[in-house]
Amino acid sequence: MRQRCISFRRMDAAIRYGDEYRTHSGYIYFLSSRTCRSLQRTLPPAEAREIARFENCYVVEGDDGMIVTVGHRTKRIRR
Repeated sequence: MRQRCISFRRMDAAIRYGDEYRTHSGYIYFLSSRTCRSLQRTLPPAEAREIARFENCYVVEGDDGMIVTVGHRTKRIRR
């Protein structure tokens, strides 16, 4: 997390508000631009602006609940 400049706050936002995608060994959580736009309509303005900065961040969580990796998306996630 430190190497990729992903804070715990960004990870929490991706898990709490982001899209969830099931893989063969866990889950991928990510904040898409569509999700950020919908959050801007529902959250208070200050919190929505902060969440919008976390766009294109992803978290991979294993089946056991442990965080496997985090990063910034540069390509789309294939489903």
